[in-house]
Amino acid sequence: MLSFNCQECFPHILLFLSYTVTGAAIVLLPIRYVFMRRNEVFMEMKQQFFKHTSVNRTFFIMVLIAALLTGLFAPAMVRHSGAASPFIILSSYRSSLKIGQEMVLSAVTSDLSYPSFTSSASSIASVNVYGVITAKKAGTCKIKVKSGKSETYCQIQVVPTTISLNKTALSLEKQQTFQLTARTSNHSVPTYRSNKKSVALVSSTGLITALKPGSATITIKADQTEQHCQVTVVKPTITLSQTAASLFRGQNISLRASVSNKTVPTWSSSARSIAVVSDSGVVTAKKHGTATIAVKADGVTRTCKITVKSPTIKLSASKLTIKKGKRKTLTAKVSSGNAPTYSSSNSSVASVTKKGVISARKKGTATIKVKEDGTTVSCKITVK
Repeated sequence: MLSFNCQECFPHILLFLSYTVTGAAIVLLPIRYVFMRRNEVFMEMKQQFFKHTSVNRTFFIMVLIAALLTGLFAPAMVRHSGAASPFIILSSYRSSLKIGQEMVLSAVTSDLSYPSFTSSASSIASVNVYGVITAKKAGTCKIKVKSGKSETYCQIQVVPTTISLNKTALSLEKQQTFQLTARTSNHSVPTYRSNKKSVALVSSTGLITALKPGSATITIKADQTEQHCQVTVVKPTITLSQTAASLFRGQNISLRASVSNKTVPTWSSSARSIAVVSDSGVVTAKKHGTATIAVKADGVTRTCKITVKSPTIKLSASKLTIKKGKRKTLTAKVSSGNAPTYSSSNSSVASVTKKGVISARKKGTATIKVKEDGTTVSCKITVK
């Protein structure tokens, strides 16, 4: 017959009551074990107790049952069976953790011995001598709790870290920025990386800066989890103040180009002998003809067609009769406002100055030609 020994049961009930009053998380250390160990071990245990303060009510009940069973049956089992294998009660037999999270696995043994803790995969979840489990990477492993010949297990599942982004795709223009925000399920700090730094850069805090048109992928990583944000740097739009203009030789016009991404554009002329353009967009007509002025920025081009017109010239007379030794002035009105050039087909008969003053030298005929940028008119001169 089994006997009930109050003296043997009382210390175990007292152990349970003391833990209940303090409210500390229980990593059971038998009273006999505490008194046999040195003070520094007790202090380390105390730190572990107060580091994890989550208390499982069900486990308290387990402790009470274990203490009562130990006091009631352990002495009889030893008398009748010699050395009996102790039984082990755990605070949890299955648990799910996030990477970096910790939990205390508490254990009660029927013989009040202190159990050992080992992990089947320390790279997934490690455990120290006090039963503190630390999740390291996604996966599943078992924590073995052993006392003497008895052992039991707690299955640990470490869940993968999830990442949520405020944007998974976006379009930017050159020099524009965007703050990419990443939230991780375990509050770990993510890293950011761009696969095309010439197109888009990203800082350590997720600030994206567009550098030139193209596509880039921003990779966000936390633990072994990755998320991606597709960045498209679009070409700018250019608005040109004019797409066509007509000028006379020597005249100029100022073209204005507005670029959406504020890039400074470049200017060029298809025919510099006809029209040239400055770095600021000022076009100057050189001679009659047509030229195309192009403005470019980040691969985008806009054009303006420039027509340099030939002027019209009106003379004061189409023919003149002058006596030998006399002078007459031939006036010319040029539509462009430019001064024309005068020339004589026979200077020995009649010569002409650049102002259009004709001098009759000897009898005969001559033709005075008046020219300006491709336009020519003439006046017949007869010297008597």
